[in-house]
Amino acid sequence: MITDALVGYSLSGPPRGALASLIRSAADVECPTLALDVPMSEVYEPAVKADATLRLALSKTGLAVQGAQAYVGELWLADIGVPPELYAKPTVGVRVRMPFNENDLVKLSD
Repeated sequence: MITDALVGYSLSGPPRGALASLIRSAADVECPTLALDVPMSEVYEPAVKADATLRLALSKTGLAVQGAQAYVGELWLADIGVPPELYAKPTVGVRVRMPFNENDLVKLSD
């Protein structure tokens, strides 16, 4: 299995150099690929095409980008221990229903 955790939120423009080379190499390997979150604000080439994506905490804008779903695969949400009180702070202002009553991992797509 390949775990894609290469890019964080600082990606600006298409991957270049060693990063682009790693992404292209991952595409050449025949095995399942798990992406940790979706950092993109648009779909760049090259891009990892994951069999599954593990979303961490809140939904990322990259999931709504046109064409992104082709790179996400199955979508899962993982409990990374973010306290519900943090979401309610004025700087975040989000009300969430915590889905982790029975499991630390929740499937969000088919």
